[in-house]
Amino acid sequence: MKKIPVQSMPQVAYVEQAIGNEIPSVHCPVCGHSPFGPERDPDIKMTPCPHLVFICGGEGSIMEFESKDFRRRNKSKDGSVFCFDDMANSLQAMGYGNHLLVIQLAFGGMGGGPICCTDTYGFDYDIQSTKNKRSRHD
Repeated sequence: MKKIPVQSMPQVAYVEQAIGNEIPSVHCPVCGHSPFGPERDPDIKMTPCPHLVFICGGEGSIMEFESKDFRRRNKSKDGSVFCFDDMANSLQAMGYGNHLLVIQLAFGGMGGGPICCTDTYGFDYDIQSTKNKRSRHD
């Protein structure tokens, strides 16, 4: 089996928030947009930016958002290609390379006992927003 260079693999950043601290609002590293608003307001409807590929959240690794491109790449004759437990390799098998940054945010609290969850966001640096394209040519 040919070994794939790390530079061609999707990159995963793991951030662990201390128990009891406020859950930070993740912002797109490309355009600065926050899918859930700057204060991570649960009443705000999630609005993706063009760079957001997926959001996988909660204890059960539930897909909260999938871009059209992600859904297209995730289909195979055997079912889903994406595997949360082997994320970087499955994303690479879907055709994503090092232009994809995955941010895993682990956080916890004390609601009747210690609770820990991980939200996972995938952002594609290879997708240019209309605003960015215009500003580069101005």
